[in-house]
Amino acid sequence: MDDGTSRDPRSWREQLLFSLTHWSVIFGGVIALGVAIRAFASNFLDVRHPAFAIMFAAYGAIVGLRFLPGLSYRTRAVTLSGACFVAAASAVLVRGLATAPVLLLALTVLIAALFLGRAAMIGSLILAGATVAI
Repeated sequence: MDDGTSRDPRSWREQLLFSLTHWSVIFGGVIALGVAIRAFASNFLDVRHPAFAIMFAAYGAIVGLRFLPGLSYRTRAVTLSGACFVAAASAVLVRGLATAPVLLLALTVLIAALFLGRAAMIGSLILAGATVAI
């Protein structure tokens, strides 16, 4: 008899990944809308940097994750981690070592560690360090 205590250990990760993707789409949409409004207000002077296009592409990948539920857990986790890293690296290019881009880099390392394991965490740390160094 199953009392519900012997659940798959990855199921909470899948639920967390789904929730994180869901909220990333919502908050990312608000941020994207703010950037678009600022761009129209300033005749696109502030958003000509190519990194803005890269950030929007990373956001598009996260939106795709949210609306393509048939993808495997590993594919969704790698895509979310990669999209967060690309957005963070682009934000560092645009804003320098401001608080938000550095926190996003740290979040990328946390996402990789939580969803993909130790090897991915070490790889993210190396990439984050290289991004900050550059």
